[in-house]
Amino acid sequence: MYVHPAGRQPPGRPGVSHVPVGHNHVRKPLTPGGYLIIIAVSTTDILSIRVGHSLAPPTIFTTSSLPSNRRMKLIVAGATGYVGSEVVRQALRRRDITSVVALARRPVEILDTVEGDVGKLKSVVIKDYDDYPEKVKKEFEGADGCIWTVAITPSKSRSLPFDEVKRVCQDCTMSGLDALYSAAAVDKREEPFRFIYMSGAVTSRDRSVTPRFMPEYSWMRGETETKVLEYAAAHKGMEACVAKPGYITGGDAMRTVMGTALRLTMSVPNVTLQQVSAAMLEQVTKGFERDTLENEDLVKAGQQVLA
Repeated sequence: MYVHPAGRQPPGRPGVSHVPVGHNHVRKPLTPGGYLIIIAVSTTDILSIRVGHSLAPPTIFTTSSLPSNRRMKLIVAGATGYVGSEVVRQALRRRDITSVVALARRPVEILDTVEGDVGKLKSVVIKDYDDYPEKVKKEFEGADGCIWTVAITPSKSRSLPFDEVKRVCQDCTMSGLDALYSAAAVDKREEPFRFIYMSGAVTSRDRSVTPRFMPEYSWMRGETETKVLEYAAAHKGMEACVAKPGYITGGDAMRTVMGTALRLTMSVPNVTLQQVSAAMLEQVTKGFERDTLENEDLVKAGQQVLA
């Protein structure tokens, strides 16, 4: 099951149901080849699926009608970053991804030792993530999905003005969504365009509760999550998912030590770099299980892919 923030029918998905939560279970014909399924979901179920109290009322639909043989042109935003570079490496090894557009502020370089088809890679350099000239938008044409890893981390945010942190984390994200939607002609597609926004486990969408960890930063990232989900709900052909990893380990011993310390002292969950990258790639290619993937979801999905 996948929880979508708005009651609308994504294109190219016959027999998929979209109804507000709270109705009784009903099953009746929708099309010659499908059924309308209305399923009751309790408040407890909602909280177990999506923590953070999104402002958009969730609806439920199945993903069984997704084509299993779909091939994807994928955009990776923030492709030179810690997570973005691993997403690119893994994407080059996947047969269901035929093209990888690596979006970054400097060229993406792939070593000869990297496994996979490096011929699929196109490095696209931009001045900033809020500026998309026509030559950059041209590279977005025909894209099927995007994994957005651009952000300023909590530790780095302490040394920057909050307005700049918000600009990078929120304004640039929404500018990127607009550029992708128009350039990829999402509203004219038969299959949905899938957008994954990578956020964090400690973010909060609920302004009535003060987070114990960097409240203004946590609220701002949670607000961005809501904006992304609401954007997808309001734009035909767009599907969005928020990935909320905890502390990401891997790459060096120090990150592993830090991850263990945070898990033990502050109850911050951990996920490996390989797991979170594999999980997001699996979701963007196969279809979203729900609109928010918590750390435990990413660990489980990543383990299944990497097994």
